[in-house]
Amino acid sequence: MLDISKKVVNYQKRLSCILNCVDVLLFGLAGVLLVYLTTLDVIFPETIFFKFAIFTSAALLLQYLLPRPFIRKILLMPLITGLFYALPIPIIACRTGQILNCNHEIFFGMYLTLFLGNVRELIIPTLNSKFGKTVFGVFFALNVIMILLPITNIVHYIMYGINISEASVFALLDTEPREIMEYMKTYFSLRSVLFFVMLFVGLSFMLGYLDYIFAKEPKNYAKQHHKAYICLCLSILGTILFSSLLHKLLPLKLYHSVQQYRMKAANFQHFNEKIAKDIELADSEQSEAAETSTVILVIGESASRDYMKSYTPSFRYNDTPWLSKMKSNPNFILFKNAYACYNQTIPCLTHALTEASQYNEKNFIDSATIVNIAKKLGYSVYWFTKQGRTGLHEVNITMIAETADYMKGRSSGDVGYDHELLSQFKSVKYGAKNLIILHTMGSHVDFVNRYPKSYEFFQGGRCAQYANSIIYTDSFLQQL
Repeated sequence: MLDISKKVVNYQKRLSCILNCVDVLLFGLAGVLLVYLTTLDVIFPETIFFKFAIFTSAALLLQYLLPRPFIRKILLMPLITGLFYALPIPIIACRTGQILNCNHEIFFGMYLTLFLGNVRELIIPTLNSKFGKTVFGVFFALNVIMILLPITNIVHYIMYGINISEASVFALLDTEPREIMEYMKTYFSLRSVLFFVMLFVGLSFMLGYLDYIFAKEPKNYAKQHHKAYICLCLSILGTILFSSLLHKLLPLKLYHSVQQYRMKAANFQHFNEKIAKDIELADSEQSEAAETSTVILVIGESASRDYMKSYTPSFRYNDTPWLSKMKSNPNFILFKNAYACYNQTIPCLTHALTEASQYNEKNFIDSATIVNIAKKLGYSVYWFTKQGRTGLHEVNITMIAETADYMKGRSSGDVGYDHELLSQFKSVKYGAKNLIILHTMGSHVDFVNRYPKSYEFFQGGRCAQYANSIIYTDSFLQQL
């Protein structure tokens, strides 16, 4: 009987060892599989509901078929981190109609849950050691820091109604510290910032406490840390095998795009000179431009027709008196159905001032500009701007401006007012063909800094301040 009992125990140990090996292989290879699934663009169509069905099915499959459950209390923070990476970008893309392939975000979020979960299971057995709590705290803080990236995208969506794009990154690179402070003062009060910071910190501490309580529960997870170690190694192997595909994730795609852009921008002058030489004009275009003339192009900033009396008669402030008066002039044309081609300055002007557009999808670097065309027609091009110059990060508008025959911008520091641009006309050589481009600050935040005290016609908060900036622009255009 004793021998039979020993044999049964031995068989049980062998069976347990085999099951453990199967457990390790299934749970670890699941991580490899999820990374591989990010490559299958063709299999998963661009239907958000189908993607979520795949996500849910994969999670349930792992939950009920693996010897070790996929979703459990011990994976609280890794699961939250993974969901923040998996869901916001595709949900926002679905709501806004943004054309994005979000398969990679969904499966990367699941993979991240597996990866961080295995690291966590290696940490839990050390909780009672000398530095165990410190290591656990550092790991939790790492999870919280990782969540900040998708939270930034959510805030961007709340403010602009779209996922973070290349235009957003370029706008940030083109923004001076002074503009950032004005922007923060306009849209965020100190009280609201403190409230959200305290809320985020409070929720983080609450989750941290729950996470610690779950980790201290007397379970058998600590006895299986060798499995987590093997699974972690398999997950790392999967990451190495498919690391070349990680650039398909939105944050890395943006980083890659910006780096490519900066490399091309460094050679913009060379490309632009070649494009200018290759421009061919029709005889009719050359004859129309043969006469001596001065053309003035004014580039505004942050002007909305919804807050201009001449376009929206129901607007409560009469902030465009000159423009409203000129509507009745038969020699004056007011375009009533004109729209910006983008909701951010840099891509809008990139398309407006070059042959690049959403229709031809032509790269800005490879496109002829309004300056190229004007020079080909024999115009001298003057570019006067109140916008800041980035210096370190040259953006599209700055590069176009620097191809003008004469370019005058403001130095960093005090912006002043748009009327100061009028003094630049003394440098123009009249009696020849001239194209004068004035790039104003218009109604750029903070609105109250865009007009002098003498133009404070309206009272009543932010809307009144915006109307004051519009009437100041109206006056500027009248003086032209």
